[in-house]
Amino acid sequence: MQRALSDIRVFDLSGRGIIPLGERFELFAKLGFSSVDVDLQYTSGFTTTDLSARDWELLYAIGAAVKLGERFAIRAEYE
Repeated sequence: MQRALSDIRVFDLSGRGIIPLGERFELFAKLGFSSVDVDLQYTSGFTTTDLSARDWELLYAIGAAVKLGERFAIRAEYE
């Protein structure tokens, strides 16, 4: 019998700078950090293996948005 269990948690915190291009379009950039916490457990037969990893990563992104009124927008982002 084989069984794999995983628990993955990610926490992001970033700031975003916006450059408006007229009333409907904007460009933006994000900068911040991301905390990743992964716990894995794999069981095969009578053997169980536990693995865990925790790491902090730099988070950055660029993108553009098109406003569809005052409350909605379509946004494309490369992170």
